[in-house]
Amino acid sequence: MAGGDARCRILAVLVSVIAVSTARPGDDGPDSDSPAITIAPTESELRKELLRRSANDQDVRRKLIEVVSDRGLDWGEAALLDPVVQPLAAEMSRVDGDNCKWLRSVVDERGWPLISEVGRDGANAAFLIVQHANADLDFQKRCLGLMTTAPNGQVALPDLALLTDRVRLAEGKKQLYGSQVVQKDGRWIVRPTEGRENLDRRRATMGLPSMAEYLKLLEKVYGPETLKPDDGP
Repeated sequence: MAGGDARCRILAVLVSVIAVSTARPGDDGPDSDSPAITIAPTESELRKELLRRSANDQDVRRKLIEVVSDRGLDWGEAALLDPVVQPLAAEMSRVDGDNCKWLRSVVDERGWPLISEVGRDGANAAFLIVQHANADLDFQKRCLGLMTTAPNGQVALPDLALLTDRVRLAEGKKQLYGSQVVQKDGRWIVRPTEGRENLDRRRATMGLPSMAEYLKLLEKVYGPETLKPDDGP
């Protein structure tokens, strides 16, 4: 893995966790008409497995964040070369790969897990797994298509926004919602984004907070490095 790719990967898989947490709970967007949520008995085991796997996803990332921060490392090549960080990064890759393989089999068999089938938490768990399936862009694109065409209220809009950004950047396009960032020279830089002047408006339509709020949370979780919403390449 090249140095630049390594830096982007470790930041992408960690920062996406924080981006998810900034979504307003229960907010699928200002114009959504979400149905009452019920969990079909036949899907209860699927929901449990989704939650178990997403918990593993989050646990290994929290450990990695803590270790990198405790050791005073920058979010880049130095962190990946650190002997204490390396096994955690390898474990994260293993968890992501195993989760991706499992979710692919679920999607093959029954399609994308909808909110009415596995609950909001189960659907978000499915999103986290595919969001971190960076080694399989085709699968991410497939899931994005399924989420985009799902019935109204069956997919959380913040989840859709974040996966959209992830896929667009992987395809060499600009992101739409500014959810993906990198650290450069001690500052957070929003990766290339379309129409920065209307960014907060687009984020609001997807149930996401303003970029200013998002960047404050990055500062709180990762350290004092900050950037202004109009910064970036």
